[in-house]
Amino acid sequence: MSIRIAGSDWDVAMLRALAAHPPPPYGEGARHRYAVRLLAETIGDDVKLFLRCHGARYAARWRHPSDPYVAMVSRLAGYYLSLHDVLRHGPREVLPGWDEAVAEVRAHIGATRLVLTTQLGHALMVPLLVEEATGRPVLPIVHDRNPLVREMYAQRLRRGEPLLLTRLGSADIRRWLGTDAVMVANLDTCYPGTRQVRTLSVLGGRLDVPTGLLALAARRNLQTRAVAAPEVAGRIAPRVGDRLPGSLDAALDAYGAWLDRCVSAAPEQWMAWGSLLEPHPHAPDTSRETPRSIDETEGEGRGEHLGERIGEHAGAGGGADTGEARVGAVMERTAVQHDVPRRERTAHRRPVPGHGDGFSAA
Repeated sequence: MSIRIAGSDWDVAMLRALAAHPPPPYGEGARHRYAVRLLAETIGDDVKLFLRCHGARYAARWRHPSDPYVAMVSRLAGYYLSLHDVLRHGPREVLPGWDEAVAEVRAHIGATRLVLTTQLGHALMVPLLVEEATGRPVLPIVHDRNPLVREMYAQRLRRGEPLLLTRLGSADIRRWLGTDAVMVANLDTCYPGTRQVRTLSVLGGRLDVPTGLLALAARRNLQTRAVAAPEVAGRIAPRVGDRLPGSLDAALDAYGAWLDRCVSAAPEQWMAWGSLLEPHPHAPDTSRETPRSIDETEGEGRGEHLGERIGEHAGAGGGADTGEARVGAVMERTAVQHDVPRRERTAHRRPVPGHGDGFSAA
């Protein structure tokens, strides 16, 4: 997962900040408060801009009485804290439910050769889950801007290795096709310059997706599945889709339907809202129900996330500026009073081992 706003890279910025200023090793609430403070200092302006530009579409998918902006900020802080710990100690020591997640993937992955994932939940854990579940080499395609994630795969993948998107060539493709390796790629991330692109109608908008690998897998009749790794009740809980149909068009339709279901179930965990384009004019509304506006949620269940209402920070309009003001207030007040909704996670989570030198931030 890697969000870029005005040239910034959230993953790199947050992982480097956590490496330079490690969180306390114990205490769930204290660790999460620390991560929220660091997030506010490191990428707070980007988060506010992101929600000002894309928050309305995200909030329209929110189906809970609690505040969607609070949920996303809390989720981001928890995500980066978990990823920081995984880089040092491995997923089994950090992520509750890991063994069950491996078993779930093993039960459904079959002879899959191409895994299409999404920027949802613990997206970066999908290659590690797939390799442990299948016992086969896994080749995740990664961007070269995040050296810490590349290092994680280089150390944690026992049979495969990361492939750099900017250097992916015919030798890499031949190696994949000539072995039983599993290629893993995000389909909801389409970088500029991608030559083979299609547009999906999904989540009430349009999403450009790269289709080169999927088209090749379809021509070669290689099993392809969609796999996500959202967090449910504090535990990693993979979602493995059925085998995608053999034709490119049918496979894209099936992936789009799967993505819509996964994101709608946990919209605060999807980091590709910025890639979702406006629907074509006069396009039918694909929402399954009329979403409630932010204002309709005021006063409902705010204690689930902050211990107090934050409605006074939201304003009355519920528009773009409201989202930016709200998330700014959330991060500011969190430093003082954030009591995160981690009751379920705390019941399962192992204590995080003491921090050693870990990975270099350089």
